[in-house]
Amino acid sequence: MADNNIIQFPLDGNKNNINKKFEELKKYIGEEVLINTVYHGSRRSLEKRIIGVDNEYLHTDGISIPFVGMDGVIINVVTLQEKIIYNNALAEDKYLYNEPTKKRIEDVQNYVYGSKYTIEKKKILLEAEKKAAETLKELIEYGENNKYKFMHEGIELVKPELICEWFEFVEVNVANGDGEMVEAIITTMKNVENNEDKPINYSLTGFIKSILEAYVLRYYKNSDKYKEQLMEKERRRQLGKKIFVEE
Repeated sequence: MADNNIIQFPLDGNKNNINKKFEELKKYIGEEVLINTVYHGSRRSLEKRIIGVDNEYLHTDGISIPFVGMDGVIINVVTLQEKIIYNNALAEDKYLYNEPTKKRIEDVQNYVYGSKYTIEKKKILLEAEKKAAETLKELIEYGENNKYKFMHEGIELVKPELICEWFEFVEVNVANGDGEMVEAIITTMKNVENNEDKPINYSLTGFIKSILEAYVLRYYKNSDKYKEQLMEKERRRQLGKKIFVEE
């Protein structure tokens, strides 16, 4: 007799029904569990605390693990009281000792979610890949059209001893579709040079912002001036935080 506490497979491919099935695992959010997986053909066990669940990932403290992924799969999830709350009987057969192929992944996806869901997921993935390829092509074309402009503008802004390296930097990044980042570096150097604050047409958040700052410090001939500006901005930010806390 099937255990009603465990998600039974295959599911019927209906997204709403799949969501409802995985809702069961949300009852265990906050609990420490043992997650048995296969990753790149080898069995692994992780003791983690569940912090979130959706129908594709088990989110834990420090890592989000796919139920059926490109590199691995969850075999089962067991509470510390040894209660199995998730079990995938096909996982080991298709993944263990094997590098997962598209066929093996699709077999497990069909088993877990149903073929209807897998087909729809494949369509979405193919569309995303197509869109990403088109975007990359446009970015490369934009960079190629402006490559020599970027190189020339750098002559007046880049440290003289790094001009050759700058030319190579522009060449490589344009070829990788990162021409807009090169342009953002040039705009930043110009802003500092001319004491201006022209907008930068590039997403500058988190990690990307730190990369851009590092490149400006590397190449800009007046990098000390730029460093002082960064330190002043950080000082004002910390002062603002202090005032907010005191209020």
